[in-house]
Amino acid sequence: DACGQVDSSFGTNGFVKHTFDQRNDGESYALQPDGKILVAGTQASGNGSSQHHPFVARYNYDGTPDTTF
Repeated sequence: DACGQVDSSFGTNGFVKHTFDQRNDGESYALQPDGKILVAGTQASGNGSSQHHPFVARYNYDGTPDTTF
């Protein structure tokens, strides 16, 4: 929240863990003026030596995936 405390109304007790079809690592985050959150990072089909590809996801202010993105 604005005071630096975990906002328990976001996701589950202030945290969001979103499972995609592949392994994803969020590396950059941005808060849009409308409260939506952009996450950019890399994804891979599995651990080990699989290729990594870029991904971008967007979440609503409450931590749910933005299905309109």
